[in-house]
Amino acid sequence: MDKLKNKVALITGSDSGIGQATAVEFARQGADVIVNYLHDADGADETKRRIEAEGRRAVVVQADHGDERQVEEMFRTGLDAFGHIDILMNNAGVDASGTYVAGLEVSELGITVNNIAPGMVLTPFNQEAKDNPEVLEEQVQSIPLKRAAEPEELARLALFLASDDAAYVSGATYVMDGGLMQMSGQGA
Repeated sequence: MDKLKNKVALITGSDSGIGQATAVEFARQGADVIVNYLHDADGADETKRRIEAEGRRAVVVQADHGDERQVEEMFRTGLDAFGHIDILMNNAGVDASGTYVAGLEVSELGITVNNIAPGMVLTPFNQEAKDNPEVLEEQVQSIPLKRAAEPEELARLALFLASDDAAYVSGATYVMDGGLMQMSGQGA
C-alpha cells in the first residue's frame, strides 16, 4: 500500500477521468498530489477531497499547458507546496510519440519516461456511452474484450510505471485497449 510513500506527483488533467482516478490511486499508495485542471474547478476540488480522504495532501492548480508561463507557475506552486516533484503524469489525450525522445534526453539522470495508450475508457470523453447503455453496447462491439475500460484500470498501470517496480522500464508504450490493436492486423 506504500508504493509511492513520500513521493509527490503532478498529474495534469486530474479533475476527472483517468487523471482523477490516478491521483486517488497515487494518494492511496502514499503520494501527495498536485491536481491540475483547465476548466473544471469543481472536479479538481473533488479530486483534492478524495486525495485528502486517503490521508494525503493535495494542492489544486489551474493551468493551460499551451501557455508556458502557466506551466512554470504550476510547477512553482507544486514545489512551494511540497518541496519536490517526483512523478509527472502528462494526462493529455494526444499522440505521445515524443515519449521516446524525452526518455533519451533524461535517461542519464535516472528519469524514466513511458506512455500509456488507452483504448475506450469510460470518462467524460465518452460521456454519451456512459449515459446510454445502447450506445456503449454498440461501441464496444469492435473491442475483442467487448467492454470499455474503467479509469481505475489505467490508474493501476500508471501506478506500476510510477513505482520502483518499473525502475528499469523507459521509452515504452503500454497499449491498454482491450485487444483492439490486435484487430487492426485482421482487417478490422
